[in-house]
Amino acid sequence: MIYELAKAEMLEPRELLETFLSQLAEKIKSRFPELVKLKMSLYKLQMPITHFQGRIGVEIEKEY
Repeated sequence: MIYELAKAEMLEPRELLETFLSQLAEKIKSRFPELVKLKMSLYKLQMPITHFQGRIGVEIEKEY
């Protein structure tokens, strides 16, 4: 079920990974109101930075 929520959210373009994770967290909380804590991380597979080595990502942690 969470996969379907994330897949649907990915259809809407956003400027920031942080925005995506925050909005996804709210959708997950709406779907699972019994949720008390949520921790997610997301990393880009390809960065738009020439010769970049490593990974770029964000992590979000929420307590309800």
